[in-house]
Amino acid sequence: MLRYRASVILFAAFGLIAAAGQARAQTPSVAVLGVEPLDVPEALAQQLTDALRQRAAATAGVRAVQGKDLIEIKMVFNCDGETPECLAKAGKSLGADKLLYGTLRKAPGARAATSVVLGLKLLDVKTAIIEKFINETVNKRDLAAGSVTGSAARWFAQLVEIDTKPTLTVTSEPPNAAVAIDGQPAGRTPVTLRELSAGTHTVGVSMSGHLTQTRSVELRPGGSHEVVVTLPPVEDQHPVVINNPPPANPPEPAVHAATSGAPPTAASHPGRAAKIVALSALVAGVVAGGVAIYTWRTYAGLEDTAHADLLSIRPAMSSTDEAKFFANPGCTPPSSLGSGAPIDKYKSDCSRGESYAATTTALWVVAGALAAGSVVSYIIGDRQAARAEREKAKPSAGRLLRQSLRIAPVISTQGGALSASFEF
Repeated sequence: MLRYRASVILFAAFGLIAAAGQARAQTPSVAVLGVEPLDVPEALAQQLTDALRQRAAATAGVRAVQGKDLIEIKMVFNCDGETPECLAKAGKSLGADKLLYGTLRKAPGARAATSVVLGLKLLDVKTAIIEKFINETVNKRDLAAGSVTGSAARWFAQLVEIDTKPTLTVTSEPPNAAVAIDGQPAGRTPVTLRELSAGTHTVGVSMSGHLTQTRSVELRPGGSHEVVVTLPPVEDQHPVVINNPPPANPPEPAVHAATSGAPPTAASHPGRAAKIVALSALVAGVVAGGVAIYTWRTYAGLEDTAHADLLSIRPAMSSTDEAKFFANPGCTPPSSLGSGAPIDKYKSDCSRGESYAATTTALWVVAGALAAGSVVSYIIGDRQAARAEREKAKPSAGRLLRQSLRIAPVISTQGGALSASFEF
């Protein structure tokens, strides 16, 4: 059996393994074929067609595809009416995912002079199915030059649903203030956030020596929003003095705990930092253990290969040095065995096996150190959180919680370990 003596040199590198969580949907492409006039002025249908195409080009999250008019498409592809199967073939030739088209006809009865009937359809090219449609009586004023843009935007939004996230920009005076969205850190001003969900959010802006400002903002899907705040210095705030006669029995003055220097800031989430370090160390330990298993399996295979090589170069009769070598083999065979491809292959397999053996040992030590550090960090974070809860229950103590945690690798020629120092 191949023997080795492992000298452990610990070289640890910490890193959080982040896996991206959500994939974005592909931007849909829409071709607006337009509106075909039936017993109505062609100008009305053309104005609406142009407005729909402009709206498709200006809508974020939609890729507008230049296409032909509906009448021309039906003639080119010999479509009988507006059959979805035939129009879907036309959509594939245009490279569009969706087709938007329809008709404009005269309203029946007494309303024919002032109204028209609009029919709009959204066709899914891949499935050849009408996903949505609009069929309503429209006043001709809604299709006039001054109103058709707004009407087209409303109908386009009803047919084409786009899931776009809002954009929020936060600025402050003075700049470089800390920003928190719904209590979670979000950078420093000026900052632009593009991954927030639509809806109501609370924006907090704070800076040391200034009063914290809080705003509530309603984010619309696909909209751009801006929050601008001014942070007044603490010294600019003057108390309001009310001249009231002193009470008969004045209360005893409150005693405040004296502090030197700038007042410390209480941790908003005591123990969170230590628990994050614990999770990071645990993940890194699992990775190190997985790599150690891989290197061990590689070492085992090289050990078997080196043993086979050893048998191939072992002569029938051996000198004293050769007998000692084969009784306790190493990676440097005696010179009496000569040289050649079998000897060189044995040396290579033996040296690689020793390297993988030493690496496996080092990785197991690293995995063990990270696991121990994870346990210690979690215990520290749990105790910090418990101590913070006890401090909150003492309103008269006049003290704010101070806590710190430092974890760092200690590396030397004799080995390595994790060093943890904390104050709470």
